[in-house]
Amino acid sequence: MSPPVGSLYSVVTHRLLSANRSELRVQVDGRPATLASALRSGDHVQVDEPSGVEPVVPRYLFSTSPGLPDVERTLWRPGRSALELDMVGSVSGEVRSRSIAGPPVTGQPEGTKVVSLTFDDGPDPLWTPAVLSILADEHVPGTFCLVGIHVQAHPDLVRSELAQHETLCDHTLDHDEHLDRASPGRIAREIDAGADAIVGAAGVQTSFYRPPGGTLSPAIIEAAHQRGLRVLFWTIDSEDYLRPAPGVLLQRILAGVRPGAIILLHDGGGDRSHTVAILRPLIDTLRAQGYGFTTPAAEQPVATPQQGA
Repeated sequence: MSPPVGSLYSVVTHRLLSANRSELRVQVDGRPATLASALRSGDHVQVDEPSGVEPVVPRYLFSTSPGLPDVERTLWRPGRSALELDMVGSVSGEVRSRSIAGPPVTGQPEGTKVVSLTFDDGPDPLWTPAVLSILADEHVPGTFCLVGIHVQAHPDLVRSELAQHETLCDHTLDHDEHLDRASPGRIAREIDAGADAIVGAAGVQTSFYRPPGGTLSPAIIEAAHQRGLRVLFWTIDSEDYLRPAPGVLLQRILAGVRPGAIILLHDGGGDRSHTVAILRPLIDTLRAQGYGFTTPAAEQPVATPQQGA
């Protein structure tokens, strides 16, 4: 048999997209087959020729995060520009129609009684699992600001963080606290290499960058933004890296808590036993004060309807 060649045309300009016999859909007795399938007497052969105009599918377009500060020192809710809905050809991408599907939303600081627990300088094979275990027991999300060389050494821990739905954050490749003195090229390499290490370990792109030691400059902020990263600072520096007594550490954090606070802790870079010791009491005390826990909000994805919706 020699069926006609099927032709597919674009939705707007009606240009020929394909004329390929391999696109023909063949069924024998209701089951998928090919033109080379053997036939028996009495078989029912159906050939569907896909001639016609390509299907139309929805595509949402919007730019995210208008109104966010260059450096986020408290939790922020990202905004977005007006949400645009295009109906486009599924093959050609030609736009058949365009409409506004939602109003713009301006980014704004978080004002409700929630805080974010963030952990720097990991992953560490001793302290990171201990922190993850407490967060899982307490059903509290965390944000882990990861040093690239430690990510490369312990990719399994990064995957464990991701599997527990924690938020991952780029903390450079080498934890250089003096990047403000570096050239733009070196700054970009440190930030990009840290983010690339996370991609290599966990297969995901992070949305955030935290500067080692809190060191910032216009060039650092620009390099982070060029990578598509929001600069995540903190509201409360617990100074747990100085290893104060657990009681002192706990009270230092609680004294600075307010709605939208980002709390800086560490799960790497040294002995973090005091941090682990106060983590559960900190969570329980904040809950008793009416606080909830969240992570820095990434841009909200927009659900795309199924074809034909």
